[in-house]
Amino acid sequence: MCFDSLPLTHKFYANYAKKVGFVIKVRNTNFEKTRKDFKIPINQSLHCNREGYQESRVKAASWANRITAMKFRARIYLMVDREKESWMASRLELRHSHPCSA
Repeated sequence: MCFDSLPLTHKFYANYAKKVGFVIKVRNTNFEKTRKDFKIPINQSLHCNREGYQESRVKAASWANRITAMKFRARIYLMVDREKESWMASRLELRHSHPCSA
């Protein structure tokens, strides 16, 4: 999959996520420093916003249930293709480990 710009990739994946029933977040962006104060993005990863480990909001009586594992794997990795001057999806994982709200 190739896109002309980074905002178009965000729009595409956000539309997909909305149809499936989740929200995305930018988890990681790597930059290339071209000049002293000028950086251009070279790759980025967009994930489900419920991804990672979160502390439970409910006050537990014991410490055993305080951290809940949220390994939601829906994500897309994007990288710049310098020859075509476009962005391409290098890895895409559509599987979720939680029910989506669609």
